Amino acid sequence: MASGSQNQPDQSLSGILQLAVENTVQSDEPVEREEMTEEKKEFLRNVFNDLHCDEAKEMKKTVDNIKPLLGSSHENDTLVKASLLEHLQDLCQTIDNASDFHKIGGTAILKELLNDPSSEVRWNTAELIAMVSQNNPYSQNVLLNHDMIPVLFDLVDKDDADIVRVKALYAISCMLLVIYLLSRIRNLIPITNAVVNDTQFST
Repeated sequence: MASGSQNQPDQSLSGILQLAVENTVQSDEPVEREEMTEEKKEFLRNVFNDLHCDEAKEMKKTVDNIKPLLGSSHENDTLVKASLLEHLQDLCQTIDNASDFHKIGGTAILKELLNDPSSEVRWNTAELIAMVSQNNPYSQNVLLNHDMIPVLFDLVDKDDADIVRVKALYAISCMLLVIYLLSRIRNLIPITNAVVNDTQFST
C-alpha cells in the first residue's frame, strides 16, 4: 500500500521545474489546457511563500552583517560593505522585498552608510535607496519620514565623487516621482470634474 507522502509534489526547485514540464504541451497546434488542480495551485503558493520568507530572512541577515561595520574605514570592511549592499540591491528588485527591507530594520542603517568614508559604499547605498523606492509609495513614505531627502541633497551638493552625486540624484528622483505624479493627478481631478460639469450644462 503506497504511503500518502508519495502522492505529494516534490517541494524543491527541481520539483517546480518538473511540475512546469509536466504542464507544458509540446505542440504547434492550439490545445485546450487542462485546468491546474487545487493541490498543484496550493503547492505553488506554498513554494513561492517560502521563497519570499527566505529572501526576507536573507535581507535581515545581510543588514545584521553590515551593522558591525558601520563607520569603519578599514579596506576589508569597505569591500564587505559594498558587496553586502550589492546583495541587498539584488534582493530588493521586487516591490514586496523592497517593502520588507524597511520592516526588517534596513532603513536604520542607511543614513550612516550615506556618510561612510568610502565613496563606493556611499554610491551603493544611494543605488539601494533608488532600488527600494522606485515605483513603491510605501517605501517612499518610509524614507521621507526618516528625512532621507536632505542627506541625499547634501551628497548631490557636496560629495567629491561624481558617481555619488549622480546616484544620490537618481535616488531622489525615484523617491519623489510617484509622489509628484500623484499630486498632479489630484490637482487634475477638480479640473476634470469642472470640465465634465460644464459640458453637461452646455448640452
